[in-house]
Amino acid sequence: MKFYDEAIEKLDVKNIENFKNLIIKNFCGKRFMKEFSQKENDLLIKFMECLDKCTLSYEQFNEILLMLDQNRINKGFFDFCFEDREIIGFKSLKKGIVKFRTFAMLCFGNFKFAYKKLHTTGKIEILKELEDFTKDSREVQKYYKKRSSPIVDITKIEKEKVWFTGYISHEKLNKELDLIKKQIEEFKYDKNQSEDALAYITNSYIEIKNKIEKTVKIAEINTDIYLTWEYIDVYIATSMRNKWEFEETYDFLDKLFNIDKIKKLNLRYFNPTLSKIENRIEKGLIEGLMLKRAKCLIYMAQENDTMGKDSELAATSVQGKPVIAYVPQIEIESFKQKIFNYPLDYYFQRFLILQAEGIFNDDKCLDLLTIYSKDFSNIMETFFKQLLSYQENNPLTLIEENERNFKVGNKHFKNVCHILSVAEKQNFNRRAELLKSLHPLSIQVSLNSGVANGVLVVRSYQECADLLNNVLTNKMEFEFNYKKKSNNEEIIQLIEKISRSPFRVITDNIKLQNAFWNFYLN
Repeated sequence: MKFYDEAIEKLDVKNIENFKNLIIKNFCGKRFMKEFSQKENDLLIKFMECLDKCTLSYEQFNEILLMLDQNRINKGFFDFCFEDREIIGFKSLKKGIVKFRTFAMLCFGNFKFAYKKLHTTGKIEILKELEDFTKDSREVQKYYKKRSSPIVDITKIEKEKVWFTGYISHEKLNKELDLIKKQIEEFKYDKNQSEDALAYITNSYIEIKNKIEKTVKIAEINTDIYLTWEYIDVYIATSMRNKWEFEETYDFLDKLFNIDKIKKLNLRYFNPTLSKIENRIEKGLIEGLMLKRAKCLIYMAQENDTMGKDSELAATSVQGKPVIAYVPQIEIESFKQKIFNYPLDYYFQRFLILQAEGIFNDDKCLDLLTIYSKDFSNIMETFFKQLLSYQENNPLTLIEENERNFKVGNKHFKNVCHILSVAEKQNFNRRAELLKSLHPLSIQVSLNSGVANGVLVVRSYQECADLLNNVLTNKMEFEFNYKKKSNNEEIIQLIEKISRSPFRVITDNIKLQNAFWNFYLN
């Protein structure tokens, strides 16, 4: 693990006031300093001269602490902060204090509390207390690689069938199957319908029903297998309402877990799209168990936020575990090709939702759409009139050939794909910004420790793989960020390097700090 604090790195600690601030505020976590007499300052300058020559020992460092009216530390804490050095100078002093502050933010959420807890603790006990973040990354990698494979592994479900495992999507499937069945009955008594048409729709019905039944059986067996696994490393939080959302999840996981550095870790992850149990209550209990057992969560920011997915994010974060939010970075041309094959339901739903969320009125989105076509609004209006007319006459979406014929025959369809791609690009950009820096509840507080945890937002498969690897193998890198408020108080953020997201936060708001730490852990 690596950490860097530019403010402390650039601090001129040969200046006596800066030096006192570094020790009293940054190290010991005290907010206020007393006025020092000239005699005390003169003595302190002599100690600082030793530091300048890199000759300050553990015992001498404690003398400085007493000179500054702070509690002495024991040798174990000194060795932990200053990496077993016998003597320290200004450079190693700064590095050791930044190291302590990093671990204080990661594990305690309060510098004063962390100092009070650790300054009399032995090094072995400190390493145990901070175990999640002090493990050697090479040893962790070896641990993952040597783990046994499961006796029975999960059976993958084909991409176009994964949506058969959903609960809300299953209701849609059953409704449509009932419509097909009704149409078959009507065809039997309609003398104008040919035997070929009746045979086609009957065979389609039987084929779809068989696919659903086989897929559900596989997913039910997968559920039993998940329940037997000795460990779960990653939980995948997804929206599971529409066919394309299941397929997006399939593509994402297929790419992510086949990236070389992730594949080598021999991970086990819970994918809810491959799991099913008949009763929704039991499904909720199973997913609650998997959330408890997983080391971290990957949150897929798809088109819609849902109660289930957002609950899973919060439930993981309040356990103090890392949450990686994958928000796709849309490239318009490739996205157009991708959604070309989506069901027609996608276009209607997404247009209405994006319109309701004001995406089409967003300045950036409007600029891009106007460059593409000044007539984009009329194109969309005309297309959706035609789509509504088509859907009234063709209520069945499971028979995909009819939808393909509509797409190919509609002169506006390709334009609509482009317009929606532009809108989705801006939608996902706004979602990323919301999760990273706008929404207050993207910071959740650990129920056990009171530590404030932030969501780590990534925009590509590779970023997600790199960050997941760093999270699981203790290789994360952090930078300190200080945000001044109008009253000169600060918000201190520990920024994760890949995602550029705040992973931990601390405020020096006195009233909030006092109330928070008086009440929270009680």
